[in-house]
Amino acid sequence: MTDTTETQTTTTPGQAPTEEAVRPSDRVVDQLPDVDLDAVPTYVVPRRARWCDPVSWQGNAAGADDRVFIARRGRLRREMDVVPHERVQSVRLTQGPIQRRLSLATVHLDTSPGPVHPTAHHRDAVDARALVDAEIGLARRARAGARPDSWMRPPQPPAGPTVAR
Repeated sequence: MTDTTETQTTTTPGQAPTEEAVRPSDRVVDQLPDVDLDAVPTYVVPRRARWCDPVSWQGNAAGADDRVFIARRGRLRREMDVVPHERVQSVRLTQGPIQRRLSLATVHLDTSPGPVHPTAHHRDAVDARALVDAEIGLARRARAGARPDSWMRPPQPPAGPTVAR
């Protein structure tokens, strides 16, 4: 899910429409209530990435915890993609000629078609490879334990004591 600020118009019968600011993190909390976005460690890109992206290189960051992958980008227009690991279908590492010269790489997480395209731009090449390897393991474990009809629900404890016979 992409994190961009937008407004939502609400109408009440008998009153003029009003606009409310909808915080994108509120939408994430509604969909993934047990994920604390501020607790997910994210790491910024190295300074040499300014040669590939001179305007917004300082706004790029990516990270993951045991539930989600987060990619932040932009300096003027901040965006954040949040993807549960079980929704990741494949992970790619790409490197153009300038990135190769600067020892940088970009990590792409492929998910089902939609508005979210999580990409960790201009990472250090060694860190990008480690991020790819870690995400492959996290996604594999998450998919093994997730049911397709309930991937967004928080894990539920057992209903009561179980008795083994």
